[in-house]
Amino acid sequence: MRWRRQALPVEVRRAAVAMVPDDGPDRTRLLAWGRDGDRYVIGFPGHLVYDDGNGWHALAWHRILRGGWDKDTQRLSWVDYDGGRGDLALEEPGSMPELFKERVEASIMVRRQVVVPGTKHGVMVVGRRVLGAEPPVFEWHASVNKGTRWSDPGAREAAEAALAELRSEYDPYGGR
Repeated sequence: MRWRRQALPVEVRRAAVAMVPDDGPDRTRLLAWGRDGDRYVIGFPGHLVYDDGNGWHALAWHRILRGGWDKDTQRLSWVDYDGGRGDLALEEPGSMPELFKERVEASIMVRRQVVVPGTKHGVMVVGRRVLGAEPPVFEWHASVNKGTRWSDPGAREAAEAALAELRSEYDPYGGR
C-alpha cells in the first residue's frame, strides 16, 4: 500500500488565497505546501503565504533577500528587503523547501557585485522579477555587503550608478 499525503484542508486554502494580491491570471495556483501542526506554509506563483500563529501573511518571492531550508532543524527561514525575518518550523515540509529555493532564484533577473573603493566588499545590486505579474514588473535593490556601510564614501553613488546602468540594460518597462 502506498502512503498518500493528506490533502490541504479547504478552509486553509481559502484563507491563504485571500492573502494573495490580484496580480496575475495564475495567482492562486497552489504549487506546494507544508505544515507544522495546525500552521501552514503555502507556495503560490508569486507569493509565499504562511500562518505564523499570529495570523496569515503573504510575502512576494521577489522581496526575499535570502533564506532557505535547514534540514537539521526542520525550519524554513528568510530575511526580506525591509529587514523583516521569518522562521517557521515544518514537521511536514512537503516540497516547500525546493519550491522556496526555486521561486526566490527564479525572481532574480540580474545580480551584480559593485566594488566601492576603500571598502572590503562593496555593494550588491539586484534586479528582481515580480513573479506572476502581468504585464511584467521588475524591482531593483541595492544592499551593502559585510564590511561595507552606506556611510562609506562612494557607496551610495556606486550603487545608484550600477542600478541606473542595469535598469537601462534590463528593464524595458521602467521598473520600481
